Amino acid sequence: MPHKGLWVNEDATQEVKDVPGYYKVVAGDLLLKTICVAVNPGDYGDTEKFGAINTIGGFDAVGEIVEVGDGVTGFKVGHKVLTFTRGIGPV
Repeated sequence: MPHKGLWVNEDATQEVKDVPGYYKVVAGDLLLKTICVAVNPGDYGDTEKFGAINTIGGFDAVGEIVEVGDGVTGFKVGHKVLTFTRGIGPV
């Protein structure tokens, strides 16, 4: 499932890059096929302040569930969902 992300480089510049890999779903997780992602000031501004070097920005997204981890209830493959994450973090 190839995709792109707004990457924050070591020099705090930003660029859109391919994001490699596939994330294995573990118990308690959902895997989403992203439909839309908002780019907010926190995603592209003041990156040094956030300690966000070598990360992919993004706080919120809309997607479709493609895989459901063990123990997850209330969600099914095919559901459309809105996410809000804890924010920028290491990849």
